Amino acid sequence: MVAAMSWFVDRLDRLVKAIVVVLFASLVSLVALQVALRYLIGTSIHWEEEAARYLMIWITFLISGVGLRLGAHVAVDFVKDNAPRLIRIPLLIAIKLGMLLFLAIVAAYGYWVVVNVRDQISPALEFSMAIPYAAVPVGSGLMIIYTLELLCKDVQLLFAKE
Repeated sequence: MVAAMSWFVDRLDRLVKAIVVVLFASLVSLVALQVALRYLIGTSIHWEEEAARYLMIWITFLISGVGLRLGAHVAVDFVKDNAPRLIRIPLLIAIKLGMLLFLAIVAAYGYWVVVNVRDQISPALEFSMAIPYAAVPVGSGLMIIYTLELLCKDVQLLFAKE
């Protein structure tokens, strides 16, 4: 089961990274174009700042799951590292369960917000505000998937030790 989960998450990870590369390239190109237009021609694109903001939000929420999987997020390892060996893996499992609960709450409230702002229109780009707000439940959902994979690996370690 862990192998199947890891296979799926590896594919998802590649897809998310590819999407983030495209979004980041778009962000950099858009900002570079805006700077060039301002300094060379003296004009600007009226919707660039809003587009850059929404791209940054999506990039942040998408790549957070990848960072979670790699262990790149800020963590307080003092308790885990100083815990007796006997309870270290159960402690990691409890931490992952707490993360899942938190992420499920964030995803649920994020979805609630998306539903409630779907009729609002962004000022410059003139599309539904559900699009930028959807980054929260989508990113949280990805983090849930990545955390489930990490949890499966911890559970496998727990039973491998016995």
